[in-house]
Amino acid sequence: MTWSMFFIASFAYYGFLTFLPSLLLDRGMSITDSFGYALLVEIAQVAGYCPAAWLADRTDRTWSIVTCLGASTVCACLVSQARSDAAVLVLSVLLGFFLNGLYAPLYTYLPEVCPTRLRSMAAATSDAFSRIGGITAP
Repeated sequence: MTWSMFFIASFAYYGFLTFLPSLLLDRGMSITDSFGYALLVEIAQVAGYCPAAWLADRTDRTWSIVTCLGASTVCACLVSQARSDAAVLVLSVLLGFFLNGLYAPLYTYLPEVCPTRLRSMAAATSDAFSRIGGITAP
C-alpha cells in the first residue's frame, strides 16, 4: 500500500510540474510569464508542508493523506476546466500546495504501518516506487 501511495503521489506531483509551463504556454502566455507562474506554484508547494504536517498531528495520518489527495483531485479537475488565466494560476497554486503537502503525512504514516524490523526496507522501497512514479509521469 505504501508503494502505491508513494508512486501515485510522485506521479501526480511530477506530472503536474512537468507540464505546467506547457499548459500555461498553450493558454497564450509568454514563456517568461509561464515560468514565472510556475515559480509561484513552486513556492506554494513549500508552504504546503506546514499545514499538512499540522493536520497530520491533529488528526489521524490517514485522514490528512485523504484530505490532501481529495483536495488535489478537486484542484486538478478544476484546473482542467478553468477558463481564465487567473483561475488557472490560483488553482495551480492550490494544486501544488496540496500535492506537496501530501508528502508530510505520507512520510509519517510509513513508520506506523511497518514493523520496526522492516521499517528501513519499507522506507527505501517506498521511496524507490516514488522515484519510479516521478520518472514515468512525464
